Amino acid sequence: RTPRLLVKACEIMGIDPALLFRLLAVSLLAGVAMGVLYDVLRIGRVMLGMSRYTEAADAPLFCPKFLKPREKSPHRRLSRLVKGGLLIAQDFLFCLTAGVVIALLLFSHNNGEFRGFVPIGVAVGFAAYYFTVGRLVIRASEYVVFAIKTLFLYAVYYLTLPFISLGRFVIKHIGNAIHKARVKKRER
Repeated sequence: RTPRLLVKACEIMGIDPALLFRLLAVSLLAGVAMGVLYDVLRIGRVMLGMSRYTEAADAPLFCPKFLKPREKSPHRRLSRLVKGGLLIAQDFLFCLTAGVVIALLLFSHNNGEFRGFVPIGVAVGFAAYYFTVGRLVIRASEYVVFAIKTLFLYAVYYLTLPFISLGRFVIKHIGNAIHKARVKKRER
């Protein structure tokens, strides 16, 4: 009985119920897309070390000397301020993007007329993604980012190893030459 009344009310106002349902479906999909965008930002936060997820940091993996954490630097406070500024900028841009998406959605599918269920649909789509797939993505991303950082550090280490060896060889021979020169000078 209620759907007939709703359909009748929509017909009186000149609104097609199928278009409203399509608008709701598109707003739900836009919410899921916003969830994907937010996950991209969260993965960026994980890469910058601003994540509250620390599961991969405790992973029992072989950790060579060059991968071990460094001592705390005196510039740590500045680093926290920069990371905090980046975090605020990311959140601001995300909210701005969400507002633009809702506005474009209303203009493209509803001729600019505001419907209250559109922001609610976007929020429901975002929440559905965030609390289901989003949790899996962020858990996996922590390990993926850790693996990427580890592979990058190994690659840098092994690519620079020949130069390090060459530098040690040159320094050793220069040191020997200087030592021999000093010994000859003393003998004179």
